[in-house]
Amino acid sequence: NDNSLVYFAFYHGLIGVEQWASLQEHCCVSGKCNFFNPASGSQCNTDVQAALGVVYNAGLNMYSLYGKCFHNSEAVRISY
Repeated sequence: NDNSLVYFAFYHGLIGVEQWASLQEHCCVSGKCNFFNPASGSQCNTDVQAALGVVYNAGLNMYSLYGKCFHNSEAVRISY
């Protein structure tokens, strides 16, 4: 689910410490974070969508992050 994917993205180095700090600031209270269903239009929602965008849209195989990269000739390079 989206909640665990945000942690996955951070702990696998897909998002940086600045983005993680913003997620912590806007989505967490007393160390408990809710990345699953942030309020529409909130900064938390913006941060979560950006983090999930890295996982879903960067062309990564989330089941084999450390495997060989295979790209077709029409792949688009994305950097964050």
